Amino acid sequence: MNYRSDMVRFGLATHLRRDLKSIHDSQRLHEDLGLTPIDLVWVAMRVEALAFGGSEFPVEPLSHAQTVGDLVAALDDWASRQEP
Repeated sequence: MNYRSDMVRFGLATHLRRDLKSIHDSQRLHEDLGLTPIDLVWVAMRVEALAFGGSEFPVEPLSHAQTVGDLVAALDDWASRQEP
């Protein structure tokens, strides 16, 4: 795992009030974790602030994320395009 994926998992665990070790790539965001689209936006904003210096993550990629791994990949892809 890398720093970004750790931050995504930390954001999810914090939001869900769950142990960090209980968050896995294969978990489905809605069905397994009970997240709503608003929850995903909140988690993305928290991760932005913690890991990316507050740069604004576009909301559109969140709608395609089905699993924790998808969310990690979307945020990682976006972050890699933000680096100089």
